[in-house]
Amino acid sequence: MITEFNEFRATIINNMNSNSTLDFPKKASEALKATYAIGVDLKKISKDFLESKIADFPDSFHFSDKSTRIYECESYFIDIYKWDKQVTTIHSHNFEGAFSLLAGHSTQVNFSEVVLEKKDEAIDFVKLKKESIIAIEPGDIHEINYYEKFIHNILHKPISLTICIRTFPVGNLKSYFYPSIGFSYLKSEDKFLEELQAIKDTREVEKLLMKRSLCTMLRFLRRSSLNTEVVLKCVKAKDPKFFKKLEKSLEEGRNFDEKIKLLKSAY
Repeated sequence: MITEFNEFRATIINNMNSNSTLDFPKKASEALKATYAIGVDLKKISKDFLESKIADFPDSFHFSDKSTRIYECESYFIDIYKWDKQVTTIHSHNFEGAFSLLAGHSTQVNFSEVVLEKKDEAIDFVKLKKESIIAIEPGDIHEINYYEKFIHNILHKPISLTICIRTFPVGNLKSYFYPSIGFSYLKSEDKFLEELQAIKDTREVEKLLMKRSLCTMLRFLRRSSLNTEVVLKCVKAKDPKFFKKLEKSLEEGRNFDEKIKLLKSAY
């Protein structure tokens, strides 16, 4: 029975090295399965991790609430994600691998996507369809595939811990405003958005945001609930026709979120 976090980590890494012929999502999921097959006390491991110095979570700007890297090599890395907020965005993935819940409880909704029209190189008009809803308990393992092959959002009951074995990102992660708008997370905008989120003067936020693309505005709308009115004002000023479509999507999305929360409460 594995009860110490360092032993848990070392076993996963060893299992990753022994599955070299598999495609990466399968390789990662099999490494986790083989580790759990030995016998793992996830409550003890989670407690051991949280009480260790390695769990000094730095801020994570665009993925989980907090994240810690516990291993990295040339082809992949292993992160622990800590989730305090309840619901993630609907998103695809610009990496592949597998994840497993270590502590807490999560409920996942899986989606499929049809791209109807491209607004520009970073924004799509889409049709999202809810495919399934599943409960995730500690020890459950799910594979992650690139882009439209794996679109989901997750309700995490605070506080949840997830381990993720993943490749380095390729291209841009895509996020969605259900049910009709998809947009790319442009890595080049990360620093600007971090700086913008720290500004308290809404007039300065508006001034700086008006110089950026619609995609950057959408991403900031996703990240900063304190500046919702400012962002929507900027979108409307930049592209009134797109603003109307966004407004409709946001309204449908709010109704959908309420339905999903009710569905998830049953799991």
